[in-house]
Amino acid sequence: MFLPYKPHKTALRLTKHIIILLIVAFISSSNVFAQRIKVEISKDTIYIGQRITLSFSLPVTGDALDPVVAPTDTLEMLSASHNIIKQNDKSIARFEAIFTSFIEGRHSIPSLTIIEMDSARNKERKYYTDSINFVVAAYPVDTAKIEPKDIKPILEEKFTISEIAPLLWALLGLIAVSVGVFFLIRYLKHKQPLPHSRYKKPEPKEPADVRALKALEDLKSKHLSEQGQKKSYYSEMTDILRNFLTEGFGVYAMEMTTSEIISSLQMQLSKITDEENLVRLRYILSTADLVKFAKYEPDGAIDDKCLTMSKDFIVKTKFADKEEKEDGDVQ
Repeated sequence: MFLPYKPHKTALRLTKHIIILLIVAFISSSNVFAQRIKVEISKDTIYIGQRITLSFSLPVTGDALDPVVAPTDTLEMLSASHNIIKQNDKSIARFEAIFTSFIEGRHSIPSLTIIEMDSARNKERKYYTDSINFVVAAYPVDTAKIEPKDIKPILEEKFTISEIAPLLWALLGLIAVSVGVFFLIRYLKHKQPLPHSRYKKPEPKEPADVRALKALEDLKSKHLSEQGQKKSYYSEMTDILRNFLTEGFGVYAMEMTTSEIISSLQMQLSKITDEENLVRLRYILSTADLVKFAKYEPDGAIDDKCLTMSKDFIVKTKFADKEEKEDGDVQ
């Protein structure tokens, strides 16, 4: 029969010491410490909007201090500061924060967390403050000195003429301008015309055919063909004919080629005496194109022929246009 094992008292005592040593070693090897500190406030009751100061001091060994303030809905922190001073070879951290509140009632400044960093030893120490309560009261009203009164009604201002004076002056100015415009228009309607000596009736513009025939005579008098200026001679001649067609028949010949001009005139052949007159125009324009673009050198007889044919084209076209107008008048 086996009896149950009972550890010796010495062994129990040794085990207890080992456990204590392990706990101490664990605590000493840890680099995080926590300690609670007591805080002070400047007053425990304030009126709405007044300030209350929270402060505390603690000895530190680290090289950095980081206070953490938790925000609240009823408190407003106006400022927070801390500094470290030396006293008897010791570092003392002084922390101060200013709060205010605009809500009446009992309030609590929550616990603050202060983290001390010691970079040389790679240690971090945390301090926690106790939460502290204070009261925010409304300003008292001395009803013995101040009698509550109702809100005053809106004052009614009396009407004065000065209020509408700008409007009256603007209305009078508008009436004066209207009267002035009326008499000015009336004066201009009955104004005497200018004397005949100072008024000249514009001279009527000459018909397109008359101006074209005069231009051809001027071209003949320049003797460009005899001087060998064939290109200039035919350019001026065709420009005269193109202007005549543009002004007389609405054919924008200045911007057309020879073939485009002939095609356009064939659509209104009734304004030309006959088909022969159209053939005459084609001959003049084709010859001019050869001179201007193909360096063709016609003799003097061809130059005179083209000039004579140009005059005949204008004259016969003019007569055809007059006959068409007369027929329209008779009808």
